Amino acid sequence: MKSKEIHICECLEKILVKELDLGNSIRSYNEAPEWPKKDSRFIFLNKKLSLKSLVDIPLWVFVSINNDMHYTWYDEIYCDKHHDLLAAGDM
Repeated sequence: MKSKEIHICECLEKILVKELDLGNSIRSYNEAPEWPKKDSRFIFLNKKLSLKSLVDIPLWVFVSINNDMHYTWYDEIYCDKHHDLLAAGDM
């Protein structure tokens, strides 16, 4: 991915930084996907999430395993407060 500034809510930024420190990388970024909400931002990481990244997350941040083949990712973390979505890994 080309180097550019990435904007994501502070709730997911902490997780993103931990993932990048652990060797994960950004596959794609969309600052205005208008999904899942109109004001959402979306980041897709190459590898599945590490449990080490999921420590002390706020109550409004939801982590789930995707089991819908419609989507191409395995993990997703959604911030209900800021509407940003971090997806990771292949199905």
